[in-house]
Amino acid sequence: MKLPSRSDRDPLGRPHRWPGRELSLRGWLAVFALCVCSAVSAVFAVNTLHERTVAVADARRAAENVAESLAQQVSDTLEGVDGGLLALSERVQNDGTGPLARDQLQEAMADLATTMPRVHGLLIVNEHGQLRSEERRVGKECRSRW
Repeated sequence: MKLPSRSDRDPLGRPHRWPGRELSLRGWLAVFALCVCSAVSAVFAVNTLHERTVAVADARRAAENVAESLAQQVSDTLEGVDGGLLALSERVQNDGTGPLARDQLQEAMADLATTMPRVHGLLIVNEHGQLRSEERRVGKECRSRW
């Protein structure tokens, strides 16, 4: 066996250890096992990140669909209410709120309340802020008050 020369020693005088020269079979197996474990861990991490990305995209798509559906439902409801209230407003302007028109107005308000299940009450107020007519829904019943 040849003794290491001066150039093969570190500053403290110990011989340099070059990787691979002194590794035994046990050392090589440990390095191989470390490489295999690192590769398996990397594959697992990549798969987990991909599954997370897919799950987030699915959740975002579902939330967008729910929001769009809700917006459409609100838009449809507001369009229906707008049309019904416009018709009721024109009727009040044309017929007034006198004693003869009140019975017809009461029927119109009851019909309007039954066709719009999301509306829970209708009020007719005159230009002075006085309540002229009221239609309230309690459960499935409608009550009118003059």
